[in-house]
Amino acid sequence: MIERYSPPAVRAVWSDQHRFELWLRIEILACEAWATVGRIPSSALAKIRQGKFDAAKIAEVESRVGHDVIAFLTVLNESIRQPEAR
Repeated sequence: MIERYSPPAVRAVWSDQHRFELWLRIEILACEAWATVGRIPSSALAKIRQGKFDAAKIAEVESRVGHDVIAFLTVLNESIRQPEAR
């Protein structure tokens, strides 16, 4: 994307931050569906819904693992396991 031709609102839509926000929403919805059919405990949903991510941390993990989704899920999992996320 050529920055000078992209208004801030357009850049925001295509940003890593926005992409990861959408991925988080999708993960939460998928987990809610899995809980509905008994594949994960419903009690886990509260922790999952509190999951957070840091785009810079995801980039750092991606540089090691070579995959954006794995990096995202790794960082998200770390946030869910933290005591303050409970």
